[in-house]
Amino acid sequence: MKNKLIIVHGATALSSKNKIIQKIISNIYKYIFNYIPEYNKINPWINKFSKSEFEIIEFKWDGKIIPYDIPKASQKLSEILKLSQNQNIFFLTESIGTEITLSAIQKLEFKDNIKKIVSICPVNKPRTINDFSMTILNSKSDTFANFANKFLWPSKMFKKLNGDIENIKLENIRHDQFLPNFKINNKETLLNLIKNKFNEYEYE
Repeated sequence: MKNKLIIVHGATALSSKNKIIQKIISNIYKYIFNYIPEYNKINPWINKFSKSEFEIIEFKWDGKIIPYDIPKASQKLSEILKLSQNQNIFFLTESIGTEITLSAIQKLEFKDNIKKIVSICPVNKPRTINDFSMTILNSKSDTFANFANKFLWPSKMFKKLNGDIENIKLENIRHDQFLPNFKINNKETLLNLIKNKFNEYEYE
């Protein structure tokens, strides 16, 4: 089987053409959610894996939370997965891209080829993971994701993902700092850590 890596980005930050409203939005992100969004950026992870052994697929969706577009994106991803049953599937998911991915997988009858998810700054509904392994990279300093997980699913705010989960807590990293070259310590970048997590699968 070929190995396919599907990269699923998060939502687009709210914005306005009105300068005053945009200033208010930016201040809310910065001072309430400890988050400094970058608009119109190119997904930084695609090129970082372009020379890997994976076939790289960038799953693109419109990134809109308002109107709530997650079910539509999830259905689209599910249809792609149904056409990829002859390939081993790995995921790198960002923010609410994690919920899109997990929801898409739940729709599948055949899941044996779903091998590994590495999720950065995840925003997702709690559920049990049994059909594949998952590594979560998050941080207490990620105020935005911590708030979003409670706001989007208030009835489940005291529940967590469980099952075949590795939860790695990173220190002092904001939601917008989950980038390939971010140094998590003196020797290792976030990209190195993620690549190591994918490489570990071969030895499981």
